[in-house]
Parts: sequence; structure tokens; C-alpha cells
Amino acid sequence: MARKQAEQGARTEEILRWYFLEQGFFVVRALKLRHNSVDVTDVDLWLYQRPSALVRERIIVDARDRRQAKAMERILWAVGVRDMIGVDRCVVATTDRRSEVKEFASKGNVVILDGRVLSRLEGHFASATGRLTEENFALEVFPRGDEKLLRDWRGRIDESKARLLHGISFDGCNAWLEDAGYFLDAARPGLPQGDAALRLAYLTLAFFLIGLDWVMRHTAFEERDSRIAHLEGGFRFGSKGRDGFENLLRTSESLLVKFFPDMSGTAATVRNRARNELNTLPAEGLAQFFARSDVYLKLFPMACTFEQAAFAENLCRPSELDVPLQAVVGAVLDFFGSSRTGFLGSDNSGVASVNAHTEVEK
Repeated sequence: MARKQAEQGARTEEILRWYFLEQGFFVVRALKLRHNSVDVTDVDLWLYQRPSALVRERIIVDARDRRQAKAMERILWAVGVRDMIGVDRCVVATTDRRSEVKEFASKGNVVILDGRVLSRLEGHFASATGRLTEENFALEVFPRGDEKLLRDWRGRIDESKARLLHGISFDGCNAWLEDAGYFLDAARPGLPQGDAALRLAYLTLAFFLIGLDWVMRHTAFEERDSRIAHLEGGFRFGSKGRDGFENLLRTSESLLVKFFPDMSGTAATVRNRARNELNTLPAEGLAQFFARSDVYLKLFPMACTFEQAAFAENLCRPSELDVPLQAVVGAVLDFFGSSRTGFLGSDNSGVASVNAHTEVEK
């Protein structure tokens, strides 16, 4: 019985994911809400939408397709998670059709999708094709037979998803960028598990672009130079910026000298080395690329397309993607100093390097 309920629950989540994708949302399924290293609860669906240049919307969805749905308990759960993580809205999908459920939900500003809606969506979903389910995706991408690699990849993706729930920031964007670089490196043709790694590279690139869309939401009407500065500071120093990084260095150095006075010279050397490494990070080229209007304005749709590519039944190579998406792959490869060969035809392919995007926009 428990297995049957789990299978039905997974199907309901897939139906809801399909529905929200059709409505134009970016959708992620099966996220773990964590506090430090502790798994607190699971979130069935996380939705992101960009209705306009100034507005972003984040929504969580709780799906329960069981004989005893306990809808009112789920409403309380959804409200608590919504308020704790600071998303805009929450939705509860339940087989319960009682009017009292909707009345109770309205008190917490919760949207209810009841059994009538779910039945109607299931009828439409029956004809949906072309995508892997979350369960089939897991079978495709997580390497079997290599337990260490399995734990590493699964852990990376679980953490990648979890970042979406904890307030998107430049720190998260930089972590997604690292994940994308890692999986692109593992996806080179001829490597074992290359196709699986490519799917995960597409997925983490999608998260990265969603993160950029969020952290740049206040720069919609700023000049390109201002966007470049905002991005470069974020890529180089993270969410706290240059001032926060310098404060961290000074605090770390003072604490080290306080408790180990003989290491004052070593502390200064470490401080200077950390500063030099960050200053040599190729953040400027990446910032110039993503600050371009023809890229910046397409972050959300490109994220959606990368997500579709990750879950497509028929996996496509980067060279088969649309040119704007190839440019994003090329930009990330350039940032890590990786060769484009095997991804985009050659190092001198028709997709320009991020270092070439220094022209002034008209």
C-alpha cells in the first residue's frame, strides 16, 4: 500500500509539474529544506516566474494524493514553510473536495487545487510526452556501480536544489557556477557517464541562470556599466561584496595574530594570496557577457530551455542547442579555462568568447 501511494504521489507531482511548466513557470521537483546539515522537510515543487522586468515570483507547492489527505494539516505546513523561507505564495494540491478546506486555506492566503482540478489535469497529462519524469531522470544521471561517484553527484544535485529554498544570492550563483563547471568537465565526449553528466550540467546551468535573474532583478533600468560592476563584484567576492570580503580577511588575520602572535607574517602572506587569487579570477569577462541586454533579458527563458534539455527524452549536444544557449556554455567554459572542443566544435567556434564581449551597447 505504501509503495502504491508513493507511486501515485510521484505521478501527481509530475502532473503538477507539467501543468506549471505549461503555464510558463520554471519548475523544480523534490527539494530538501535544510538547516545546516540537517534535512528538515521536503518541498514537492518550487516554482519561479518572471512576469515582468521588475517582478519575480517564487511559489512552493505541496501535493497530496492520498485517501486521507489531511488537507488542513498540509495547509498549516505550507504556510509555515512559505513564511520561514520567504517565498511569495504557496499552493496545496489535495484530493479533498470539501468547501471547508478552501475556507481554511483562504485564511492563510493559500491556493487550493482540489480533487476536481487534479482529475482534469490528469486527463490532459495522459497525452504529454517528450520529458523524463524525476524518477527516470534519476535513473539516467546517477552512476550505478560507482558508489563514491553516486554519492558525490547525488549530493551535489540535492544541494543545488536546496539552495533555491534558502534565499537566492550571489553565493548561490557562484556555487551553481562551480557545479556547472564540474559537470561540464565530466561531460566531455568519451568519458564514462558523459551523457549523464551533460544532463546535470544543463540542470545546474538552469539553476545558475535563475539565480542571476533573481540577483539582477533590481538592475533592470540601470546602465550596462552598473550591471557589469554589480555582476563582477558578485562573481569575485560573493554576496557580501568587496567590503565584506576585506572585513573577513582583516578579522581572520587579527584573530590568527591574537592567538598565534608568531604567525603575523604568515597571516599577512595568506591575506595577500587570497586577495591576489580573487583579483585574478576571470570575473570581468563573465560579468560583461551576462550584463549584455540580449543576454540579461533572456536569462529566464534560457533557464527554462536548459531545464527542458536536461529532462528531454532525447539528449542533445551543446552544439545542437540554440546559439544563445551555446554562448552561455561557452562563457562558462571560458571562465574555467576549459577547452570548447567536443562541446561547440572547436575553441574558435562561431560562438564568441566572453572575453570578446567588451563592446559598448547601443
